[in-house]
Amino acid sequence: SSSSYAFLAIVAHYVTNNGKLKETMIDFRELIGDHSGDNMAEAVWETMYSRKPHVRP
Repeated sequence: SSSSYAFLAIVAHYVTNNGKLKETMIDFRELIGDHSGDNMAEAVWETMYSRKPHVRP
C-alpha cells in the first residue's frame, strides 16, 4: 500500500503598480487521484469557481 500524499499549491505571482514583485497563495489542497494534468486542472478550476463563481471555462 502507498502512504504518499500529493498536494497542489495554487499561487498568484504579480507586480504591483510600484513595480514590486508579490505572490499570494490562493489555495493549498490535497490532490485526490492520479497526479495527472487533467486532475490538477480540475483542482485549479474547483478553486477558481469557489472564489470567482462567474468564471467559466
